[in-house]
Amino acid sequence: MRIYLIITLLYFNICNAQNVQEKYFSKQQIQEDYTLIKRALLEVHPSLNWYTPKEELDKSFTEVENLLQDSLSEKQLYKLLMPLISKVRCGHTYLQYSNETQMHLYDKESEWLPFIPIIYNDKLFIGKNLSTDSTLQAGSELLEIEGMKGEVLLNEMRKYSFSDGYNNTFKDVLIEQGFFDEFFWMILGAKDNYTMTIKDTLGYTRTITTKYRNTPAAETKPQENTRKTKKIAQKQKLDKIINIKYLNEKVAILSINGFVYDEISNIKKLHKKIFKEIKNKKIEHLAIDFQKNSGGNNEIGVDLMRYLLDSTFVLLQPGITHVKVPFFLPYLQKRESKQKNFDTTKIVKNKKGEYEFRSGSIGSYKPYKKNRFKGKLYVFTSGFTFSAASLFVSSLKAQKDVTIIGNETGGGQAGCNGGMISAIVLPNTKMTLRFPHFRLMSYQPNKNNNGRGVFPDIWLIPTPQERIHKKNVFIEKLLSITK
Repeated sequence: MRIYLIITLLYFNICNAQNVQEKYFSKQQIQEDYTLIKRALLEVHPSLNWYTPKEELDKSFTEVENLLQDSLSEKQLYKLLMPLISKVRCGHTYLQYSNETQMHLYDKESEWLPFIPIIYNDKLFIGKNLSTDSTLQAGSELLEIEGMKGEVLLNEMRKYSFSDGYNNTFKDVLIEQGFFDEFFWMILGAKDNYTMTIKDTLGYTRTITTKYRNTPAAETKPQENTRKTKKIAQKQKLDKIINIKYLNEKVAILSINGFVYDEISNIKKLHKKIFKEIKNKKIEHLAIDFQKNSGGNNEIGVDLMRYLLDSTFVLLQPGITHVKVPFFLPYLQKRESKQKNFDTTKIVKNKKGEYEFRSGSIGSYKPYKKNRFKGKLYVFTSGFTFSAASLFVSSLKAQKDVTIIGNETGGGQAGCNGGMISAIVLPNTKMTLRFPHFRLMSYQPNKNNNGRGVFPDIWLIPTPQERIHKKNVFIEKLLSITK
């Protein structure tokens, strides 16, 4: 399975079904599915015109409607609809292929792209050679493939990707780590051989025709399913999500690769243990690494922030929506609990007539009295820093003197849409529309929303060569500024 990194909320379920006989849907069926999507967006989406003016979005709706004249396949409909949905500029609103199509993910290996891409400075590079041509160097720039310039291809792919606001950092992460093949197939079609013009690391340009190199999957030994092995596996899983590394007697890095460890650990006990250890070791410089944190439970962020701030703070303002219970409940995936997703006890009407989402992460909180970190704080960010992680970084920066190092976050500085996220199954094609219900705002006293992510104080974006050779430029930077 060629998915290089699994992102929460099933971002990488979009797939290709080259081997499957495509089913076509009638104009009536297509119109029915499209009407459901349009109605959901217009009536229920909490931030439909937050970034895209109504006139622009209305024009896009009309353009798509003019193309819904004949019967279409699922792939053809997706190709029409996803750029429209992407114009909402919400990283939690996107379309997925049907489960039937997903079952045939990468059926035909011969059509896979023969490399893993890296995106850097709006250009495409070869991150790893997966081709039958051993001379294709990792780090080479992809100038052209199948007659399309690399920069043009990247911009076309961004039309199908999704992110908060106007930045491309999260879009590029999705393209790099899961969607590249699928988007390529939609734009240029699948091939058994791919012709590429590349510029190698020495500056030499050449054109090659190559194909994907089939590599047998490594055999995995069955593990014993005992209480002891389960405990070890759980500990290993936790360590991959959250761990601390001491670089020297005064500098430490706390890596948190997702706010998702509440299901395998008591977060309060875990955080207490970590920060007590930091205090006992008398650490002066602490970096929190969010480069691989795409979000999760905001309540983890609240508890973490209680060790980092010295006075009352806010992580999230009340989530806002204009519809208490949406019309599309009958279309939700069967595995979703309607009661869980629409617990009306958490929704109250405010004086403006809006509905507010109340949860354990919204409102004011006081810091802990013991084990608070009082030294110099840094946060590492990347385009993968998204959703709850981006909200955390934004609110932390607004309330504390913290140095952000890295790239613009994939999530918006002002906030994002979430709180409750539904999976709406379209009645005919069975494609799924992922749909958030509330606008969640970070703590921003000046209420500035420029449609971008959180900008770092120190820009640090690893080059393709640094990534290929796994050079940790963040550790180098941290040690250089903490001497």
